[in-house]
Amino acid sequence: MDASQPITAADGTPLKKKLAQAMFRSKLRATGLVVPLLAFVLASFVFPILALMWQGIHNDTFERLMPNLTEELRVWDGVSEPTEEMYALLVADLKQNRADKTIGKVASRVNQELAGTRSLFTSTARKAKKLEPPYKDALIKTKKKWGDIKVWQAMKLTNQSLTPGFYATSLDANYTVDQGFVMKEEKRQIYTKLFIRTLIISGSVMLLCLILGYPVAYLLATLPLKYSNLLMIMVLLPFWTSLLVRTTAWIAILQSQGVVNDLLVWIGITGDESRFSLIYNMTGTIIAMTHILLPFMILPLYSVMKTIAILYASGALARRDADNRLHQGLHAADGARDRRRRVARVHPCDRLLYHAGPCWRPGRPADLEHDRLSHAEIAELVAGRGAWRSAARRRAVPILGL
Repeated sequence: MDASQPITAADGTPLKKKLAQAMFRSKLRATGLVVPLLAFVLASFVFPILALMWQGIHNDTFERLMPNLTEELRVWDGVSEPTEEMYALLVADLKQNRADKTIGKVASRVNQELAGTRSLFTSTARKAKKLEPPYKDALIKTKKKWGDIKVWQAMKLTNQSLTPGFYATSLDANYTVDQGFVMKEEKRQIYTKLFIRTLIISGSVMLLCLILGYPVAYLLATLPLKYSNLLMIMVLLPFWTSLLVRTTAWIAILQSQGVVNDLLVWIGITGDESRFSLIYNMTGTIIAMTHILLPFMILPLYSVMKTIAILYASGALARRDADNRLHQGLHAADGARDRRRRVARVHPCDRLLYHAGPCWRPGRPADLEHDRLSHAEIAELVAGRGAWRSAARRRAVPILGL
């Protein structure tokens, strides 16, 4: 066969093209299996979150329902006194919204920026038909609050369809026309403290679940079947009990007259009149949440650990020990010339493990990089005689697959 001719399949198609077609069909089948799940996740999780995030910065209620006043508010500086024209446009929009029965939406939107303005809009809209020029004096006479520039600044903020005001409120701040972001008073700052408290509780619960769950998952993956099955039943047992029942049980255990406090009093750690408060606080929350979420930490760890053969872990530990001993032996025999004399002081089992390495890693002696034992020599050593033969079989054979 001419070497320049491409290799072909049985039907005469070039083998490279045939392989590409097979790989394409395989990827297509894999994609077909993934697409339904991906669509479900997007429709039930991703898109709703994106929609909520969009609503956090977008609200065009005022701009859509108060079109006349919106145009004038865009050019207003937000600091100077509102003009007579602005009052006239406000009255016109109030009349229209009163007729369309949408004044409640406008009032609710402005009330989000300045509390107490909802009743101002609804009551003024009912009297808007009776108002006559000059509208500024008429509106102020109807409600003195129309003369407060803060009301007009709130309307200027709401006339923007895209606003950071909602996210500013979630961070205990206000978005103002003249000063930008301004933090609220100390006594009104609640969201930031709740965020920090939530992060502390979630981080503590995660750390406790990891500390308690990792050893259990390791035991589940390494113990004999009869013991691991019993341990798995104990892990799954909480799922057989209602969450409400488990929460109530913790209240009975941790309350001031509960089992834990009674035990501490009996031991003498605390007195009967100074019992610990373990519920309705962060301590009780962390204890109960750790108990509830612990199985959700154990099961994913177990599912991964179960797929890792125990021989891999044993081989890794043996390989590390062999590397350390090999380096120690080589340093002790620096003056030797011959390779076999230099490694003579290294334990034969450690030499076997070193030369059985499947790849070269930085940090090993450079003069042994091209001086490895072949697999045939290793097999001969393993099958040979010597005091270390059983140890070599036990430590090297699982790694070599001999």
